[in-house]
Amino acid sequence: MPESRYYWDIMESSDPEIWPGSTPWGDRWGSFGSIPDAAGYGASVERIRVPAEAMESFWAEITRRYWRQLPRFMIGPRETPGLGRWLESHGYHRETSETVLVLHREAFHKIGPASCIVHEVKTVEDLRQVLALDHLVFRDSVPDSEGTARELARLGWRRRLFFIRGDDGIAKVAGGLTHFPGWSLLWGGETHPAFRRQGLYHAVLAARMHVIRQTNSTFTAVYANHETSMPILSKVGFETIGTIEVWKPAGMQSGRPI
Repeated sequence: MPESRYYWDIMESSDPEIWPGSTPWGDRWGSFGSIPDAAGYGASVERIRVPAEAMESFWAEITRRYWRQLPRFMIGPRETPGLGRWLESHGYHRETSETVLVLHREAFHKIGPASCIVHEVKTVEDLRQVLALDHLVFRDSVPDSEGTARELARLGWRRRLFFIRGDDGIAKVAGGLTHFPGWSLLWGGETHPAFRRQGLYHAVLAARMHVIRQTNSTFTAVYANHETSMPILSKVGFETIGTIEVWKPAGMQSGRPI
């Protein structure tokens, strides 16, 4: 399996997805972030490559760009050393930490076919089941009809979302994928508390990997929760290449657009 640097190099050659309507920006060091839309979605700094001696100037630029709402920061293994302590001194706290796992194409075959019927989100009703699951598991706010239609419009060949239907209007399991040049990212994996430990997460994983096998992806990556998805993914061949921490400013509410 290639060393972790190989994966990080490829992943960083593709700028992260940003919320529709938000505005991307970059700097001369290779940092990347997005200015939120009018509703406040998309305030995020995904990469920080600023030298330590330039951090105060960088912060002045951040407060100028994000004068209405300070952004979340994603801290990976290549970020500016000491960034977590620096963010704490500016009123931030760590919201969560996720393990970054990858599966090389040579091991895609280890994940067999889905053991039950998995649907792809195609309609508003499909998406509402997944959004209801988001609210149950992550306490995310449920968007109105306009917001739901907007999220549905984000889906297509490049960005896809899969789920197992529930009888009460809430999906049992859901998970998405996004294709980037040469690799794919799994995201949004979640299971209804009443249906955990029944193999349903693995079924949605298998459905997504079936799609990825038909692309030119050389590997698949996922940001995994330490306690839930990471053990499942490790058992089927995913290997750890690092961790990502999410930091948010005081007063920012939890919740993440899918």
